[in-house]
Amino acid sequence: MTLKSHFTGIIVVILLWWVLSLFNTGGVLPGPLRVMKALVVIVQSEGFWTNVRDSFIRVFLGTLISLFLGTLLGVMGGMVRFFREAVHPLMVMMESVPPMAWIVLAILWFHIGPVPSVVAAVASATPIAFFNTVEGVKNINSHYVELAKIYHLSLKKRLRAIYLPGIIPVIVATLSTNFSLNWRVVIMAEALSAYTGLGQGLWGTYLFGEMETVFAYVVVIALMGLVVEYGVLNRFKQGLVKKYHFQ
Repeated sequence: MTLKSHFTGIIVVILLWWVLSLFNTGGVLPGPLRVMKALVVIVQSEGFWTNVRDSFIRVFLGTLISLFLGTLLGVMGGMVRFFREAVHPLMVMMESVPPMAWIVLAILWFHIGPVPSVVAAVASATPIAFFNTVEGVKNINSHYVELAKIYHLSLKKRLRAIYLPGIIPVIVATLSTNFSLNWRVVIMAEALSAYTGLGQGLWGTYLFGEMETVFAYVVVIALMGLVVEYGVLNRFKQGLVKKYHFQ
């Protein structure tokens, strides 16, 4: 996709939003201009950037921990059939539980604060990394694995020379998926369990019936996710692609 096509899509959405707001008489769909004014107000408000910082910390912690755990368990599962068959049902059950259920459980376990957001994110995203990594390990050329056994390569050398290059593309693909999921999970969790964060700001303005500010927070959340995806994660993934020479 080109930059032009990205902007075209955004402009079309804004125009459609503006047209629909003209037919709205109940105040539940404020127009783009009213939302932009509210956006300027909240960006300049005290505590806004603290909320942004706290949300990003929780999302990145959830993403890194879930990626680490899922990849570690996935490598072990891909290498050892018994381990894979033992862990697979647990991961299926974890994936089947809705994020909201994990949020409720995390609040019950850890009470109100920053921890439930991270716990819910890790529980929701770890199975994705696990399943992707298992498939990545299973798809590694078995010829290389057999050669490693013949030459009695140590586990450390096998991981570095065979398995790591084989799962790097999987990690790259999983990174965006986990971040996107965790971004949504953390925002939901913050609305119910945190004293700070964008989710808490969104929920607070909803309780006061400030629809323009609610939409302004939605715009902020969407733009922040867009910036991280294209400004940070894409650059990181391109660096890995260049280093390990895969598509």
